[in-house]
Formats: sequence, structure tokens, C-alpha cells
Amino acid sequence: MNMKPSNRQCQIARAMTKSKATDSQITKELATMTESEWCKQCEILDKFLSKHNIPLDKGWDLLCIDFISIASANQVDEATVFVAYMEWLNR
Repeated sequence: MNMKPSNRQCQIARAMTKSKATDSQITKELATMTESEWCKQCEILDKFLSKHNIPLDKGWDLLCIDFISIASANQVDEATVFVAYMEWLNR
């Protein structure tokens, strides 16, 4: 897991989640858990997202709720979860 996301990654995460988290906040929050812990959270999120099984344009609100749920459970911003999840998908 890249604990130092690029500015571009943070910008995309903010745009997708409508977050106001700064790059610095996202980076700090990524460091609150180990790579193994983030992987577990991303696996849980992936299962949530897979269960919807609907087109992205129709399911975006549900997807956002899933990101918010994981973020809330881990006391981080949803943009941080988005960055972690994108990193996890690219593994």
C-alpha cells in the first residue's frame, strides 16, 4: 500500500467521494493502519461493492455509502478509503 499517495490520487479521491480531505490528511490517515489491515478493509469493501451488481451510473450512491461505512468504521475520511482501495485493486 502506497502510504504517500500522489497529489493526483488525492484529487481523484476527493472528486469521487466529494471529500474535503487534504493530501496531508489522506496521507496521515493511510498511516493509521498497516498494509495488512488496509487489505482486510479493502476486501470487505470489495465484497460490499460486488453485492450491488448494478451499473455504476445507477449504483453510485450505494457505492458512496459503502466507502462512507468503511471510513466511519475506521475513523478516516472516505477519500482515504478510496485511495487505499484503488491501490489495493492495482496489486
